[in-house]
Amino acid sequence: MLLCSVRESLQYGIPSGLFLFALLVAQLKFELYDFTIIRWAVAITVTQIFSVLALKTRTNGKLDFRVAWFGGFNILFVSVISYILVGYLMSGFILTLGTNELTFNLHVAIMEFFGLMTIGVLVITFLSYVFKRKD
Repeated sequence: MLLCSVRESLQYGIPSGLFLFALLVAQLKFELYDFTIIRWAVAITVTQIFSVLALKTRTNGKLDFRVAWFGGFNILFVSVISYILVGYLMSGFILTLGTNELTFNLHVAIMEFFGLMTIGVLVITFLSYVFKRKD
């Protein structure tokens, strides 16, 4: 059985985390504060589709449900952690966006982590079922 290695998790997780941060910056820049859950759902869906498709091409189309789910979960975890780290490091920059004085503190980081992981587990479960090997 071929599982997602650390290299694939970092290869797809770090750019996904940067994409999550770019969507946060766009949301704050355009002052769309009420669309946080939509941002989470869109960002996680887009990044997980690309990661599952990349895993499927790596396994030559023979992607088992367990491999897809655990590989997607590894990539999801790395992307959310990298997003939280970038957000925490760039908290001074986030403070200057928009009129809302949002600080990326520990409370916001924990809220973002649990929100993204909850939606991400639901999305990766659905995508793993859709893209699994059909025998």
